[in-house]
Amino acid sequence: MKGLNIFAGPQLDLCIKRNDWIWLLMSGEDGAGTGKQNIPYQNTLASITFGLGYRFDFGLDLAFSYNAGIVSNVKEYSDKNCVFQLTAGYDLCKLFKLCGKK
Repeated sequence: MKGLNIFAGPQLDLCIKRNDWIWLLMSGEDGAGTGKQNIPYQNTLASITFGLGYRFDFGLDLAFSYNAGIVSNVKEYSDKNCVFQLTAGYDLCKLFKLCGKK
């Protein structure tokens, strides 16, 4: 349906595959250098999401949301993800004329 929408709810993120090694900028005496560290990331994250969206007549969808993490993303720390997100999409039913009018 076209128009303004408000949404809120839980979000679950699953990591299917990743490289655990991450390159970090390490400070040395000269202030430069690189190092490689193994970071113990979680494979599953949970967050609460809320935001606003708008769907236009021609099928374009725009949304702005905030995701507040409730589970730490690194096993050894208590830091949680907090993300602002801008989303753009298009209604495929309108694009391919797959859905009838209601």
